[in-house]
Amino acid sequence: SIGKLRMCLQHLRAKFRRVFFTPGNHDLWIHTSEHKDFTDSIHKLFGVLRLCDEIDVDVFPAALCQDVFITPLFSWYNTDFDLEDPIPTDRYFFD
Repeated sequence: SIGKLRMCLQHLRAKFRRVFFTPGNHDLWIHTSEHKDFTDSIHKLFGVLRLCDEIDVDVFPAALCQDVFITPLFSWYNTDFDLEDPIPTDRYFFD
């Protein structure tokens, strides 16, 4: 959930000068408790990016020092490779 993500990133942010984060497909799953907040995974992605901006977590490329860069990459999982859901559950909504 985005609440747990906020808590985790805030703890990391309190310990480290800089924190980088790249949302993965599991971060964008919409838990049943989040249906009122997010209509789909793209909506949740923008919510995660907004959260990171609010708590000063980097999600875009940035220089650490001369000639050293961190470059988070957004990439997407492709379900074409799945023949069936390995862990079926009703707790999550997949769009």
